[in-house]
Amino acid sequence: MISIPNSKKLINIILSKTQRKTPTILHKHFSLEKIRKFYMRKIKYVHQYFDFFIRKIIKNFPIIDHLHPFFGDLLNILFNRNNYKIALNHLNKSRFAVSKISTNHLRLLKYGKSLYNCQQIKKTALGKICKNIKKLESSLLFLEKIRLQLKKIPKIDPHRKTILIGGSQGSGKSSLMNKITRANVTVTNGSYTSKNLFLGHFSVNFFQWQVIDSPGIAASNFFYLNSFEIQTMNVYANLNCLIFYLIDFGPNFKSSKQKQFKILFRLRKLINKKKKNFILTKTDLNWEKNIDFKKKTFLNFLIDFEKESKIVSKASCHDEIGIMSVREKNFCLNHKHYGLRDKNVFQHIRKDSIKKKEENQEKVKNTKTLRNQEKKTKIFPSILSIYQNDNNLRTKKSDQNQEEPHKEDKLREFFYEKSFSSYEIEFSRLCKKVNKKIKIYPKTFDFFKLGLLKLLNNF
Repeated sequence: MISIPNSKKLINIILSKTQRKTPTILHKHFSLEKIRKFYMRKIKYVHQYFDFFIRKIIKNFPIIDHLHPFFGDLLNILFNRNNYKIALNHLNKSRFAVSKISTNHLRLLKYGKSLYNCQQIKKTALGKICKNIKKLESSLLFLEKIRLQLKKIPKIDPHRKTILIGGSQGSGKSSLMNKITRANVTVTNGSYTSKNLFLGHFSVNFFQWQVIDSPGIAASNFFYLNSFEIQTMNVYANLNCLIFYLIDFGPNFKSSKQKQFKILFRLRKLINKKKKNFILTKTDLNWEKNIDFKKKTFLNFLIDFEKESKIVSKASCHDEIGIMSVREKNFCLNHKHYGLRDKNVFQHIRKDSIKKKEENQEKVKNTKTLRNQEKKTKIFPSILSIYQNDNNLRTKKSDQNQEEPHKEDKLREFFYEKSFSSYEIEFSRLCKKVNKKIKIYPKTFDFFKLGLLKLLNNF
C-alpha cells in the first residue's frame, strides 16, 4: 500500500509535478488562443493528477462489506467502521468538488481577454483546489494510521485448514507456536506478551496447516474484555478451526483455577461445535506427582466437556516432551476437513455415500411418477367443459358433411401442467394435403373467451 501524505505534502507533490510536466515559458507576442491553451493545460493537469492520486488511495483500502466476516469484525475492533467509511467518502467528495472548480474556470479561460486576465483566472483556480485539499487533513491522517494497522494483520486464509492455540495468560501458547512452526514469536514471563494475532505454517502428510497464536483471555467476565482479547473471541466465532486449548497445571494453578473454569464455561457456546484438544502444559515442573482432589475434578470436567473425542494430552515446551504426540493425535480428528485417517474409516464413508446415492435415485423416480399422475388428473374443469363442447359440435358437423371427411379438424394433443401460463399449448390439424401447427401462449392470447372453434377457423 502507498503511504498517504499530509495535506501540505500532497499540495507540494501536485504543484511540483505540474511545473515539471507542463510548459513554463510565455511571451507577449503569443496569440490569445495560445495563451489560453497554456493556462488551460495547467488547470487540467492539476485536476487530473489530483483525481488519479485520490483514486489510488481509495482503491488500496478494502471494502468492509465485501470481506469475510472474520476480517470485517477484526477491522471493526482495530478501528471504528463508520469513521473509516466517512473518511473515504470525504476523499471521494473532494474529487467532485475539484472537477467543478476546474470546469468553471476553464469556461472563464475561453473568454480571457488578455495575458494578465488568464493568469489571474489560473491563480484563483489553483488556490481553490489547494484550499479544498487542506480540508482533507484529518481524514488523510486517520487513513494513514489505518494503513499502518492493516500492515500488522497477518495474511490468514479463512478457507484453509487452521489450528488455533488458545488459553489463559502465561499458559505457554507462544512457546508451543515456536516449537510446532518456524514463527519466531517473542516469549516473556509478563502478561499480554502477544497483543496481536501471529501466524505460522507447517505441513503434515502433504497437508499444509496454518497455526494462529492468539492473545490470552484474562477477564472471566466478557463485558470487560480488552481489544486484544476481543480478537481471540473473533477467531473463535468466525473461523472453522481445530482448537488447542492450553491449561496451566503448574504452581499458579491454585490462583487461576476459578478463572480458567469460568472462561471455559463461558466459551462453551463458541467452542462446542468445533474439534478441540485440551493440553496440560508445564509437565517439567512435576505437578503430576501431587494431584489434589481439585485437580482431579477439573480433569473430569475437561473430559466431560468434550464427549466425542475425550482428548486431554500433556506437553512441556521446555523439555520438548509430548509435542510430537500432540501433532500425531490431533491432525486426524475430523476426516472430512482435517487430514488423513485409517483405511477403515474411508471404507465406512464410501459405503455410506453409496447408500445415499441409491436412496436419492429412488426418491427421484418416485417424484417423477407422482408428477406424471398429477399431469393426467389435474386439469381445470373450465377447460374440460370447453373441450367436450367443441367435440360435440364437431360430431354434429361430421354427420351433416359425410362427403368431405378430410375437411374435419381433429385435436391430437392437449396437455395441461401446473404452471399453465408458462408452458405453451400445441394444436395440430390433420388433412390430406396440409399438416400445420400453431403454438399459443395463454399469457398473450385470450384463450377462454374465444374457444377452440374460432382458433380452428383461423388456420
